[in-house]
Amino acid sequence: MPLLMLFFWVNSKNLSKKIRTFIIAALFFSWGGDVLLMFQEKAPIFFLLGLVSFLLAHIGYILAFNQIDSLPKSILKNKPYLLIPFFIYAFVMMFSMSSNLGDMFVPVLVYASIISLMCIFGINRYGRVNMNSFWWVFLGAIIFVLSDSIIAINKFLTPFYLAGFLIMALYTIGQYLIVRGILMEGSEIQ
Repeated sequence: MPLLMLFFWVNSKNLSKKIRTFIIAALFFSWGGDVLLMFQEKAPIFFLLGLVSFLLAHIGYILAFNQIDSLPKSILKNKPYLLIPFFIYAFVMMFSMSSNLGDMFVPVLVYASIISLMCIFGINRYGRVNMNSFWWVFLGAIIFVLSDSIIAINKFLTPFYLAGFLIMALYTIGQYLIVRGILMEGSEIQ
């Protein structure tokens, strides 16, 4: 994450100060979440603190995705049915884990809602930024959600072999795609 922050900072001079600040904050809190989760075996509070750090990262991405100056209406106002897959996904994930969450039910519900919102705000960029920027960010957001989903499945449903590898691979790819897509925003980068 520090290298991705540096890459973004060096290459983002053409973006607005708000977008740069929100993306740097998202990457910083992602890094914080990484560090906190390394200590979750020592005390359960580290998992909750890591969750909060990633929650703040997603809020940073939501705020960055919402910094669009273009005039076209939101695609979600014209096609609200695009929200249905996200609601179904969040419901299925929460329902499948609900009996195993215990005291973590509310924090995980809040987290699942915010990460779903991040994807929704990613979709909402459609037609308002160039298509390359849209697709890179949207795919990055989806891959980030997949990474978080594997964390949830591994922790609350059933641990499985290579979960750690899959989590980190998807997480890193997702974050890179988001950053690369944001760098394309407002430009004609192909």
